[in-house]
Amino acid sequence: MGEQRIVGVGLHVADLERSVDFYTDVVGMKELARYEFDGLTEVMVGYPTGDGAPSLILVDRADNPGPHDVGNGFDRVMLMVDDVDAVCDRLRAFGCTVITEPAPMDQFPVKLAMAQDPDGYRLELLESRES
Repeated sequence: MGEQRIVGVGLHVADLERSVDFYTDVVGMKELARYEFDGLTEVMVGYPTGDGAPSLILVDRADNPGPHDVGNGFDRVMLMVDDVDAVCDRLRAFGCTVITEPAPMDQFPVKLAMAQDPDGYRLELLESRES
């Protein structure tokens, strides 16, 4: 049997370049690849931690320009960041909503904040408190 792993999660976005800017400039990811197909563009963004690391695939479909209904089945994308307070500041400056302000979690050695990306997808932002 071949290698099994999660490659990524695809998110339909209403404005591809806005979403690429958000995930690279605000959240600190890198654009890893861009694929152009007939009526479809996909941009992979992620933290380049090595081959096979999961990524987000931002999907722009000509036949489904948005806005998109996030729905009630999707919960959140969880991201480990270096400085959750700084990311939340950049989120606000980008015009996004911080749902839950950064705060330490008693049960886990992390600081946590909840926010929304420009398309309304929920983000759980985690910062390690381990030294």
